[in-house]
Amino acid sequence: MSIAGIRINQAFNNDALTIGGSLADSLIGDSHLINWFQADARSVTLEGSNIIALLDRKGTASAFTRAGAGNSPVLTDNIFGIYPGARLSSAESDRAIFSGTMTDLALPFTWAGVATLRTNAATSNLLATFTSTSVRCILNATLNTSALKLQYGTASTAALGITLGQPFAFAAGFDGVNIFLMVNGILSTVPAAGAPSLSDFALGGLPGGSQFWDGDVSDIFISNVALNSAGTDSVALLSKIRSYIQSVYGLTL
Repeated sequence: MSIAGIRINQAFNNDALTIGGSLADSLIGDSHLINWFQADARSVTLEGSNIIALLDRKGTASAFTRAGAGNSPVLTDNIFGIYPGARLSSAESDRAIFSGTMTDLALPFTWAGVATLRTNAATSNLLATFTSTSVRCILNATLNTSALKLQYGTASTAALGITLGQPFAFAAGFDGVNIFLMVNGILSTVPAAGAPSLSDFALGGLPGGSQFWDGDVSDIFISNVALNSAGTDSVALLSKIRSYIQSVYGLTL
């Protein structure tokens, strides 16, 4: 019987790493990466193949925990090439709610990762915290659009194209002045306006239970720096995440 897991087929060559170090080690050791959730058998708690919770590879007590027994993402092999992922079904209202110390969205931050959207028959939220249409921070694809955008307060980035059924790399956040979105190497930046929500933070839909993501997720990175920034810490972390995503998934952030 095969067991889902992350396998790296090649050695990493990176002069920034210590001898014997890996890109994963460099990410875990970066103080500006606050959380790293990965849909891998070693980084989740399971009930059969149903994911009860995605655990933090950074070693904190933070987790994304299924909203209910009937709303479980499913750990599925070989949906990101040879790697597994969390499969979310909008028909089953799959979503997971964050617990732990939440990054302050009124300060510089980034949500980044790798995901796939299978259908766009409805507005689909990948990551979201929501109070109202003017107090929110939502990463979503709207009805009948194959494109991702970040909505923060009353501002919204451009919608950047994705291909249904194909993995994409993303990073979205706030740099203190602007909000930004990167998708597969394309960047949109616009002035921030309004405020983010302080409500529950969800993976796969709005926290209250609507606008579900119908697709797959492999990795979610949460940082307390803006990856669009030219600051030393931001550039260093962006380089690590880009290298990891390229080496493991063959994607460009």
